[in-house]
Amino acid sequence: MSELSQLSPQPLWDIFAKICSIPHPSYHEEQLAEHIVSWAKEKGLY
Repeated sequence: MSELSQLSPQPLWDIFAKICSIPHPSYHEEQLAEHIVSWAKEKGLY
């Protein structure tokens, strides 16, 4: 995903790349959900 490093706004594409790196097949999104909740808690958003 090196092409993403050329896109703007860069913080958005950094988050997108992280999400893509977490396994999340259909009906098995637990790891992705846990990561997003953890990230939101760290940022004081949840």
